Order: sequence, then structure tokens, then C-alpha cells
Amino acid sequence: MKTMKSIIKFFVFIMIAGLVFTSCEEDQYTEEEALEQQQLVDVVISILDASNNYSALSGATVKIAIDNKIVSDSTNSDGIVIFKDVKIGGYIVITASKGNYTSILGEVGTNITNFRQRQVHETFYMYSLASDKIATVKGRLIYESDVTNREPEPVVGAIVRVKNENLASANNQVFTGTTNATGNYEVLVPVDSRGSDYLYVYYPQIIDNQTVGVENEDGTLAIIDREVVYNVSYNSLWIDGVPSVYATVPAPAGATVGSGFALSAQAQKTSLSAYSSVYIVYGGTGYSAGTVDFSTGTNGFAAQANIGVDGNGSITSVAIINNGAVYNAKPTLNISSLGGTGAVLDVQYQTTYSIFITNKGTGYLDFPKVSVELTDYSSNILRKYVDDNINDGSDNIIGDTYILNDYSTIVNGVIYPDNGSANKDTIFYTTALASRPTFEVYNYPTIPAVLSISSGNINSDGTLASITIEEGGYGYDPFAPPTITLNTIGGFGSGAIIKAEVNTSKEISSIEVNNPGVGYLRNINDFDNNGSAFRNPSSGPTAIYNVIPGGTHICNADYGTGWQLVENE
Repeated sequence: MKTMKSIIKFFVFIMIAGLVFTSCEEDQYTEEEALEQQQLVDVVISILDASNNYSALSGATVKIAIDNKIVSDSTNSDGIVIFKDVKIGGYIVITASKGNYTSILGEVGTNITNFRQRQVHETFYMYSLASDKIATVKGRLIYESDVTNREPEPVVGAIVRVKNENLASANNQVFTGTTNATGNYEVLVPVDSRGSDYLYVYYPQIIDNQTVGVENEDGTLAIIDREVVYNVSYNSLWIDGVPSVYATVPAPAGATVGSGFALSAQAQKTSLSAYSSVYIVYGGTGYSAGTVDFSTGTNGFAAQANIGVDGNGSITSVAIINNGAVYNAKPTLNISSLGGTGAVLDVQYQTTYSIFITNKGTGYLDFPKVSVELTDYSSNILRKYVDDNINDGSDNIIGDTYILNDYSTIVNGVIYPDNGSANKDTIFYTTALASRPTFEVYNYPTIPAVLSISSGNINSDGTLASITIEEGGYGYDPFAPPTITLNTIGGFGSGAIIKAEVNTSKEISSIEVNNPGVGYLRNINDFDNNGSAFRNPSSGPTAIYNVIPGGTHICNADYGTGWQLVENE
């Protein structure tokens, strides 16, 4: 018996010890270890109707991703949906939608704070799109994409954005409307039923082509398309005004007023004493007085010179004896028969020259400019002389100053002699000269006329009042004035008849308006007919406050004329 009691006591001790040891191990089981074993949590989503005093919204479809699978359920009458046994840690994406309500794209955190937590909960707000639960923002967008007409154009296809920043962040806060063919748009925006929301309206920047009238570098006008930026926040740039009509005139015929004319000169046969002399440069010594011969003239006779000397045999005088000889070139004088040495005698030959036409030319309305170059004696020194224009009344070096005017005439563009000379090509005889004059003909270039039409040339009733002659040009025929052409752009204006007159200076001197026509514009770019060629943008409110459901807000925008990306060149 004693032995049996001892065995029972031993087993009791062992059991108690085991309990003690087990209790110690349980005390070492931490909360972190419990959280690691607790891997699942229920996700509770509440959906409230912000358009209806934040009441529960039933029937909303809520979707979340669980284990890479999309799980869907609907909110109950309390606006709640529960997704069970979702792994903890991180965030999961949820979407919520219901017909005629805004949609939700949000996140729910699944991290828990203690091992006893079995649920995570998140509340979202949706807004009704029913007509009595929304505000309407609408209007019309216009711009001047064609300043050559007289009406603004609708902005088509532009997206207007309206933002309600009071919407819960999980909701889409920006709502859009696209302008139609007439430029009208409408944006429906959900708003809080309490009327505490405020809306922002954003008008898009537009880059588009603009039709505009421009003046080209050559003075012609054209209608072009250029790229323009339209932004309601920036002022427009000025657009230059141009009329709807411009005048063009053909250039005179030919590059020059006439061509081909040429002059030459021929020495006349004269006796040597008529114009010539012998200048004693140095008399030398040892010469005897006597008579010596010049070289033979053109007629076979030779003139002679009587040589006078002083007591030292130095030549002191030379007297010319013609002997019937005539010359057309400088002769030589041989004094070797008189002995002596060192004498220097300069035969200063001079004669007259006939000036004659070698080519009568064609197409002349005016005499060309003709210059002459020659040599002649001044104080016994041979000098060079130039007259830049033998027909301008100055620099009389050949015997007259208006050679062409006084001794020739123009008939049908051809220059003829007009002096009754037996030699039908000769126009003039010069004074005595030391050399044959040479001529150079400069034919004046034709110059096209430049005409202009500005706003001041057009009457307020659209008739043409006048045309301005900026430059009359040169080379036009007074008997056949050029035809002036009126060119219109944009189809504005017709019927005007004009006629040019050319004066004796061969330039257009006046333009007569025989018929003023109708429908011309002073400025084709004056789209408002108010004398201005630009318009700054303007717009309705960009911020709307105290918005309530059912309200309608008109927000129009006029982009004006914009500002071009590239200036007109």
C-alpha cells in the first residue's frame, strides 16, 4: 500500500510540473506572433448618396480584387457591402458604380492595428446624375478663324472642362462637354445638395488656322491661312489692315528706253593754219633761219614753216605756210636741214570733226544719255576732257550743249538727224579739237510704276475714289498708256474702270476713275466693321460659387483673333 501511494504521488507531481512548464511557454507567445497567424480580415464598404443628405445608397455595385480575382457585390439597404476573408497588408483597389450616379475609383487599406481586429472599414460618396440632382454649365465658344468675313466662327470639337473640387477625392472631379457644329456645349456636374459647392470652368487653348488678308512684299494682296493660338487668358495681337483691292500696272516695254543708238566722229580736212600752230618748247642753238616742209597732206601737198632764229641760232618763231595742203591728222615737221641742235617743236594740230549716227537704234521715247571724251590744248598743254551728257546743257567741250535735242529727232522710236545736212547721218560739226572725240551711249533703264490703294482711296459706301501713284515709273509711251488692272481678294468689290495718263517725261502722271464700282472694302480684316483689325478674348465666369442641384450656369467664351505663331513676311 505504501508503494502504491508513492507511485500516485509521483504522477501527480509530473502532471503539475507539466502544467507549470506549459504555462511558461504560453507566456512567451507574443502579439506579433498572433498577428502573423491572423492573415485574413473582412473588408466593409459603405456607400453614401451625397446628393441626398448623405443617406445610404443601396444597389451600388462594388468590385475589389481578391487573390488576383475580381469579386463583385452590391450594397444592401444600409449602403453596406462586406467582402470576407481578405488578406491583410497594403491596399486594394475598389470601384463602385450605379446607374445615373458618378462612379468611384478608390483604395482601401487592409493593415490592422491589433490581433483582435477582424474588420477594416471605408466610406465612399457617390453623386446622383439625375436632372434634379445636378447643375448644368453650358454656353457657346466662338473665335475669329476667318477675319475676312463678317461673322465669328463657332469653335467645333473643343472640350470644356468643369471641376467640382468639393466632390470626394475618390470620385471623378472633372466633367466635360464637347462643342458641337454651332459651338455650343453642355456639361452636367453633380453637386452637393447643401449648395456649398463651387465649380471651376476651364476653356481649352486652341491652335488652328486663321484666314486673313495680307500684303506681300511686292505690294500685291492675298488671303492666306496661318497658324494662330487662341487662349482666353491672353490678349490678341494686332492684325494689319489691307483693302480688298489692289492695282497692278505692267512694266514699260523693254529693259531700257530704246537700244542700239551709236555715234562716231570723223576729222574734217582743213588747212594747217586754220586751227593748228607750232609751239616752241625749246629753241635749241646753232640753227639757221629758213623754210622747211611739213609731211604731206591728204591732197598730196605739203605745208611749210618759216623758221626764225636769234643771234645764237635759237629758234624764236615758226610761221605756217599752207601751200594749198589740207590735213585730217597731225603732220610732222622736219628741221634737220637748218642745222643746230636741241630744239623741241610741238605741232599742236587741231581740226573740226563731224558727228554722225552709226546706228539709229529702236524703241526710243527719249534721247539716251551720251558722254564724250576728247583731248584739247589749254595754255599749250594737251589735256583730257569729259562731258558726261552732251544733251544736258552743260560742259560745252565740243561746241554745243544740247546736241541731240538740237540736231536730231525721234520718229517711231528711231533717232534721225534733223539738221538738213547733205550727209544724212551727220548731225553736228564740232569746234576745233586736238583729238577725235569718242562717245559712249547709256540707255536709260525702264522703271515700273508703283501704285497703291489704301483705306483712304475707298469711299465709305464701297466705291473706289482714287488710286495713289507712289512712283510714276519711267519709259511709258504717252501715246499708248499702260492698262491698269484692279485685283480683288475675297470677292469684295467689282466694276471700277480706271485710265492712266503718261506725261512727256514718260511716267504715269495721273489716274482717272471713270467708274467707281461697288462693294470694295477699306479693310478686309475688319471683321466687325468698326475700323479695328483685332479683338481681345472674353469669357463668362471661370469660377461659379454656391452651386445647387438644378441650377443652370451660362459660360460663353469669345477667343477673339488670337495671336499668330509666325509673323506675316
